Amino acid sequence: MEGIKIKALIIPIFVLLLLSVSVAASLTIQEDEIVLDADYSGFDTKDQDFITVDASVNINNDDAAEAVVTVSVEGLPAGYEAEDVELNIAAGATEKATISVNIPHDKAPGEVKIGTVRVSAGAEEDTVDLLQNTKEMFVFNKIEVDYRDEDDKKQNDEFDTDGEENDFSLNDHVRVGSTITFDITVENLFPDKDYRDSEIEEIEISLDSDDDDIFGDDLDDTYAFSDLEADSKDKLTIEWEIPEDVEAGEYTLEFTLEGEDKAGVKYKVVKSVDLELERQDDDVRITRATVSPNLVEACEGRQYTLDLQLYNYGNDNQDQAAVRISNSELAILENVMEIEMDEFDDGDDTWSDAFTFTLPKGVKVKNYPISIQAFINRDDTIDTETVNLEVVKCPTTAADDEEDNPNVIVSTLPATTQPQQPEKPAATADDSVTGGSVVTSVEDPYTIEDFFIAAVVIAAVLIVTLIALFFMILLKKR
Repeated sequence: MEGIKIKALIIPIFVLLLLSVSVAASLTIQEDEIVLDADYSGFDTKDQDFITVDASVNINNDDAAEAVVTVSVEGLPAGYEAEDVELNIAAGATEKATISVNIPHDKAPGEVKIGTVRVSAGAEEDTVDLLQNTKEMFVFNKIEVDYRDEDDKKQNDEFDTDGEENDFSLNDHVRVGSTITFDITVENLFPDKDYRDSEIEEIEISLDSDDDDIFGDDLDDTYAFSDLEADSKDKLTIEWEIPEDVEAGEYTLEFTLEGEDKAGVKYKVVKSVDLELERQDDDVRITRATVSPNLVEACEGRQYTLDLQLYNYGNDNQDQAAVRISNSELAILENVMEIEMDEFDDGDDTWSDAFTFTLPKGVKVKNYPISIQAFINRDDTIDTETVNLEVVKCPTTAADDEEDNPNVIVSTLPATTQPQQPEKPAATADDSVTGGSVVTSVEDPYTIEDFFIAAVVIAAVLIVTLIALFFMILLKKR
């Protein structure tokens, strides 16, 4: 008897549960959320206020009867518009409704909730969130990297960065102490310059790393671009020398691009490049080579000094390093052998010395390149450097000036007391003469023209005299 009573209670409860589930699930939206993909490249006329974006909504009618369903969009921000949609859905069927939303140029790139989609049929309804996914209109178009690998060979990697991928890696290791160059191209994806809000302004790229030791001291971390019109690109080059004393290992460089369009929408894109710094086993470099003074007068016996330093940046100790300094015109040939240096960052990893040279006699006035070579294993060249010594004219003396001006006679007269002269205006510093002697210059009074004129005069006098004598002789004969 008790078993019959329990069954009598269970059956009605089970039926009620089935009915409640059936009622609750009679009208449902299949999607968990509805996404509107907003591409602002649809703004292509001057005074356009919005673009229209469609989205599909799949609706299930699990009721036993046909349902007249209304699809509405609620809670939209100011400037957005959407109209209700009605459709009939047969019992137990699924239908697709299309909603259309007018979207203004208002949101930054990315996904954000802008409202709610509601489906209803009488007392039955269901709702899901409505999201707007706005496309990037300002992007990294390309990043190109030039660098040297651990064997000091040139490498070039190029990344197309205008897609969704944000993380990139160099294909080869990067040599410590080498120069690395990033050519970064950015692009404005608005298609039409006529659209009033298409220009991108206040463009900046910032550079960061998980370890700033890779940058050194002089690298800027922010770089500015000029304003960028629609459908155009611009390129910026960032270059620096990786410090020679930085630790080898993995580093991540992060590039952040920011800008703002004329509608006030802000853009921010982040891309990263992973690289690994590698130190060579044998890496001896000339780190200092300076000549002092670098201007030397071409006078016999003049001297100058070359200050030289080697640094071992490699992983191996060096006990047979060497240096050669040479220039045949300056009669320089200096060899230093058996130089010992510890491995990098392990005590005595440098060598330095100063070399003093004397200019040879008769050296010409010009620029002289002095060659410096560094070796390992006694004769394997590992680094070279050139420093310039400029030889200038030796200053001339007073005796040299006399030889250059033979028509000037220089005499020294004893100083005498001058008679009192009437008062004159005060002499300038250039007019004054000091010391116990006066140097005067007397020019030769006779020139070739003077001798020629004198000869003509003498010839004329002789002719006149001869004519006079001739007439006197004629008169006597008569």
